[in-house]
Amino acid sequence: MQLNFNVGIMLCKKLLSHIVIVALLGLIFLTSSNPVTADTRVSSQFSGGAESLTFSGSTIRKRFFFSIYEISHFMAWPEETSGDTDELIELITTGKFAQQLEIVFLRDVSREQVKEALIDGIERNSPSADLREIGNKITKLSESFDSDISENSSLILSRGNNSKLIVYFDDRKIVESDNPELTKALWSIWFGPEPVVDKKALIANQLR
Repeated sequence: MQLNFNVGIMLCKKLLSHIVIVALLGLIFLTSSNPVTADTRVSSQFSGGAESLTFSGSTIRKRFFFSIYEISHFMAWPEETSGDTDELIELITTGKFAQQLEIVFLRDVSREQVKEALIDGIERNSPSADLREIGNKITKLSESFDSDISENSSLILSRGNNSKLIVYFDDRKIVESDNPELTKALWSIWFGPEPVVDKKALIANQLR
């Protein structure tokens, strides 16, 4: 009788330890896959201007099992507002108000990898764009990096309400363009029909 009681206690302890392990693993995976919450960033300053931008959302670009970069979107509050996801994304892609995309790399990547990823994203989401001209612009952008990109490096794409584009790498201006097609094509990578991230996560704060 005593033996059965001890065996029962041992089985209960093993079952409890398994439950704790499963719960911890679930918490780890839930934390790593969730987009950054809206409370982590509240505002940003438009690079190259004095307009204050509001944080709209953030998420992580992943490829297979690897986290490549964290991307955050900031925007001026548009005159036309909407609580509808598709309508808000349409407003964002038209570029009628100032916006900013901030990318922080979570691993080392090469300049060639960045160029290929940008061109691939544009080809998927802007098939009607002049890909030859835009491809040349992307090549020049990638060549502006002094070397390959290290973990924690930052890339900022600032877009004025007139679609003027300014790109900063580690707080150094590397590109300035008045080509609206280039700006629209770049934004389509994250807000187009086949975005490389969850575009709803990039506007989650504006839909609350």
